[in-house]
Amino acid sequence: MSGERLVIERLGVKRGGRTVIADFALTVRPGEIVGLVGKNGCGKTTLL
Repeated sequence: MSGERLVIERLGVKRGGRTVIADFALTVRPGEIVGLVGKNGCGKTTLL
């Protein structure tokens, strides 16, 4: 595997004037498996 990774820093998303994601950070290294869990309407799909 290469040393590449996914890095997200300080991500923010607003929808209709409402902040749905604020100051999000994530680092995924090679070989890691990540799950995204949360309530309905909390912004999981928006993040993806």
